[in-house]
Amino acid sequence: MFGIKKRIKPSFFILGAQKAATTSVFHYIIQHPDVICPSKKEFNFFSLDDNYEKGIEDYLLSFPRKKIKLFHTYYSFEATPEYLYYPYVPERIFKSFPNAKLIILLREPVQRAFSAWNMYKQLEPHFRKLAYEYKRDGKTDNLITAFYSKRHFPTFKEAIEIEQNILNSGSSFIEPSLIRRGFYDIQLVNYFKFFERDQILILNYHQFIDNPVKGIEEIAAFLKLPAKNWGDVNLKPENSRSYNDIIVKETYDMLTTSFKPHNENLFTILKTKPWW
Repeated sequence: MFGIKKRIKPSFFILGAQKAATTSVFHYIIQHPDVICPSKKEFNFFSLDDNYEKGIEDYLLSFPRKKIKLFHTYYSFEATPEYLYYPYVPERIFKSFPNAKLIILLREPVQRAFSAWNMYKQLEPHFRKLAYEYKRDGKTDNLITAFYSKRHFPTFKEAIEIEQNILNSGSSFIEPSLIRRGFYDIQLVNYFKFFERDQILILNYHQFIDNPVKGIEEIAAFLKLPAKNWGDVNLKPENSRSYNDIIVKETYDMLTTSFKPHNENLFTILKTKPWW
């Protein structure tokens, strides 16, 4: 049994939030010798129906094989930010991995929304042609059609209004989600329906960015990884973007008001003083 190669199934998941350092955490944690890097960071297996319908065995083929050593544990994982937001994902993960550990980083939601909008803006050349094809085929319930099918990419204010109109209409569309990805209280409650509280580590993104060594040490302790000096590894931020736009006050105030009850509920759930 020992010495043969065995597929290392994921034992933990980095769920998000989007634009909250999940890429950095991915690159930090794979520097531990017992964490086996998957074939890619984001699988979207549990969030995209086309992927999920292929079945769990197909999903597991993407995870690495490793020679087993006596009394030695290896860890594998993936990091898909959509998992925190999409409401049906918690149950799907639980059905296949009920004992998994889950890692969540939360960022102040107005900043998170603005960072996501800037990312989508910078990706416009990549998605413009795809948006034309989606619109031609009548696919309207997605971010790509909403943001990239018009003559110009929407300003941050316009993008917020697009989603606000979807919310006001009572539509079941879950994209675009600049606003709703910041309703962290709702997302956490969805996970608490299936997973025990001690299976979920929830971190303050802003504290993590300020002190990544302390943050990754907390993650390693949560996962019960063997001791390692994280001060000796490369903790350079990954996938961070710079941008010149600013949020106009009217939009900032509107979003702050929208997020206020969700923030209050979030910190009540976490039993902590406000993080932002």
